[in-house]
Order: sequence, then structure tokens, then C-alpha cells
Amino acid sequence: MHPLIIYPCTFGLLWLLHLYYTFNKTRGKLSAIPTVGSDSFIGAYFYAWKFFFRGFEIIQEGYDKHYGTAFKIPALDASSGWVVVVSGAKLIDELKNAPRSQLSSFEVFKDVMELESTFNGYLNDSEFHVNAVRTGFNRSLVSRYSDLREEVIVSVEKHFPMTKEWTPVPLVDSLAAVICCVLNRLTVDAPLCREPGLLKLQVDFASNMIVAAAIVHLTPSALKPFVGRMVSRVPTIIDRLRKMMGPIVEERLAQQAEFGKKWEGQPNDLISWLLDHAPPESSTVNDVLYRVMVINFAGVHTTSAVLASVLGRLACHPEYVEPLREEIERVVAQKGWTKDAILQMTKLDSFVTEATRVSGLSSLTVLRKAKEDFTFSNGLAIPKGTTVTAATHSTHHDPRIYEEPGVFKGFRFVDQSREQNGELMRSNFASQSTGYLLFGLGHQSCPGRFVADVQVKTVVAHILLKYDIRLPEGQGDPFRSFSLGIHRVPSTATKLLFRERAI
Repeated sequence: MHPLIIYPCTFGLLWLLHLYYTFNKTRGKLSAIPTVGSDSFIGAYFYAWKFFFRGFEIIQEGYDKHYGTAFKIPALDASSGWVVVVSGAKLIDELKNAPRSQLSSFEVFKDVMELESTFNGYLNDSEFHVNAVRTGFNRSLVSRYSDLREEVIVSVEKHFPMTKEWTPVPLVDSLAAVICCVLNRLTVDAPLCREPGLLKLQVDFASNMIVAAAIVHLTPSALKPFVGRMVSRVPTIIDRLRKMMGPIVEERLAQQAEFGKKWEGQPNDLISWLLDHAPPESSTVNDVLYRVMVINFAGVHTTSAVLASVLGRLACHPEYVEPLREEIERVVAQKGWTKDAILQMTKLDSFVTEATRVSGLSSLTVLRKAKEDFTFSNGLAIPKGTTVTAATHSTHHDPRIYEEPGVFKGFRFVDQSREQNGELMRSNFASQSTGYLLFGLGHQSCPGRFVADVQVKTVVAHILLKYDIRLPEGQGDPFRSFSLGIHRVPSTATKLLFRERAI
């Protein structure tokens, strides 16, 4: 037989034997945890593909059978080949409180995005950008709110034509463009934040990052670095981004070298926040640009999906429009357009929270990878390298937690808003509880949830005051979506009708 046939066949056989050995070894460590689907070598592989396309149904099946304990599912994008799902307040609370040194959300991100193979080595060893987002974005919401709102106004009016006649607007793409510009305004300021070339790079980055990671997932471990270099265009996109933003970062690095970190007069934006938190080895132009793009990707796609859900609910439930408008106008008359004013809009907060609870953007959150063996208080053992998570969509539709969970009640959460001296003390949408898991839980929850909270409500408030909304005739369900693994992806074909508000 020709060597060109023998060598690939031999490699393929050795790879299959390695997979079989690894599968049995991992399955043995997880044998005490019940399986949803098949746990045979071949069966688990095919069930993992089924999970990729029907994840919500499969997790609901496991949740119904094993509530209060745990179950496991074969998964293509988990390094161990399995995802362990816990449910019930007690286990979810323990998952939340586990230290980063034992259960890490960043390790899950590295696995899912295949960073070692697709990102040219960047981001792999440090997650300082998480603290930059948590402190920088959140602390700047007061001082930068006027900039944020200005960008909302400019971007919404660009992508949502203000006409007297009903005009169809492609919801998902338009909202993604709006949020991209708003986030950019907190990164590089105007007018660069609206530069079409920058927006295109950000779209290209997101789509290529997802596709490249998916291809590398299906590649034998030994070949992942080679395949990653072949399919990932991320380094090329960063090189193009460097021509736009590189001089800005270089200038900041020079100023930091001269004046030190957090120097007087330092711009209050994402680039500064990243450089303030960056260790010396990461204080480079490329490292900063990689993190800017990852933060943009995470913020844009989640926030725009939330907005699509909220506006879709407004179109389906017009009875909520006037009460929401009345609240927005009343609060703005008292406090003006400020971050604090947005947080006083309790009906708007409830509507946004309920829209995301019912629609379900993800079947799993609070994702963690065990960096060492971990044991829950009930004896549930999670071996090192295993991904463990909580069943979000199932929790949000659990009648033990929510009365009539399948029914949309826009003001369900109004009475849960804590007030002190007439001031709202908590946003339900950005809150954390074992019954509401949109942004995760604990010290490893989404670091940008507060800026997402303000962005979403500012966009919705602006649209409500300036536009009328309704469903197109005969369109049907405005929440059409498809499942990809643990995510529910809204259809880009969905359109709503907008016109200038009739007063």
C-alpha cells in the first residue's frame, strides 16, 4: 500500500484509539452522574450533535428528571466531552460561590473560543480585561452617560428611519449596529466610533471567531494549532484594526510611560481602563486591540439580542406602551436624562427583565471549568477539566420559582424593586439570584451587566418616546430563532414596523 495512504490511515486509527481511551477514562470519573442521552462512545458523539441543534429541549428533559441534583450531557465544545448541569438553589449557590482557583469561567471561554489555536497566543494567560470592564465601564456610567445617550440618539435615528409611514426595520442587524456604535463611543469616542470600516472589522471579527472556533473544535488536538492558523482570520483583522486604532494605543502607552498609570487628564475610555489594569507583559498595542474586540463581541451580541426580545414584546403587547411612556416621561421630567433616572424606571426594568426571562437567550449560564477536583456539599464530584453549569432557561420557566412561568407578565417584577426613601436601590434586570441567571452569578458573573442594563433601557426609552411600533401584517412570530448549542439565536429575517410617534 502506498505511504500516502498508510500514514493518514495510521494517524486516523491512532487518533480514534486515543479518543476512545480518553472517552472511557472521563466517563468513568463521571459515572455517578446520570446521563441525558447516550453514554456509549459512538452514541455520545451523535447525541452531542443532537445537543448542538436541540440543546434547550435536552436540558429541559434533564432538568425535569433530575431537579435538585445534576445530570451530564455529551457536548462537542467541552474539553472533557461532557457538560455537567446542576439545578436547584442550593447547588447553584455553591457553584456561584466556588473560588476562581477551583472553578473558572475564563477557562470555559478559552475552550469554547479555542484561544490557543485561533488568537495567536493573546488572551490565553490573563483575564485582566474583565476587571477593566467591571471597574471602568461601571464607574464611568455617570460621567459618560451623556455620551452614551448621544450615541444612542445618533445611531437609532440612522438605523430606524423616522418617517410618518410605517417602515419595516430588520431588527437584529439594526440593533447590533446601534449597540456597536454605543460601545465604540466608550472605547474611542466620536467620530471614529461610527467609522464604517471599524464597524465592518468588528462584524468580521465576530463571525470569523465563531466559525474558526467551531472548525478547530472538530480537529484532533495535535492538529489544532496548525488548523487554527489556517482558518482563523483574527490576526489579520487585528492587523487591519491596528491601522485605525493603533496610533491611539501607542500614544496612550507613551503617555503612561511618561506620567504613570491613571495620570491626570487621562481619557476616560476603554483603552485607558485596559492599560490601567494590564500587567507589563500585556501592555502592548496588539494585546489591547484583541481585548477591545473581544469585549465588543461579548457586549454587542448579547445586548442586541436582549433588545430584539424587548422590542418584539412591545410589538406583541401594545397595552404596555403607554404605561411605560408615562413612567419614562415622568422620571425624565424629575431627574433629566441621567444614569440614575434610568434606574428609577421600575416598570421599564420589569418589562426588560420579563422579556429576557420568557424569551430565553441561553439554556445554560454560570459556566465553570474545574481547574482541580471539586466536590459539592451533597457529594457531587466534578473532576478536573470538567465543565459544570446551571440550567438557565429551565430555571426561568420553573413553576416552583415563577407563577405561570409560560405567561408574559410585563410588570411581574415591579413589586420586587427595592426602594429606600423613594429611590430604587436595585435593577432587577442586572441583579443576581438563583432564580434569575441571565448574567450568571457571583464574582465571575458578567462584568458588563450594569452597562448593558443602562444601554438597553436607554435605547428602549428613546424608541418608546420617539417611535410607534407594531408587527408587520402576516409576519407571525417575531421571536423566530434557532438553537446552536446552548444559545438561542434570533432570526435576522425578523422585522418590525416603526414610524414617528403619533402624538
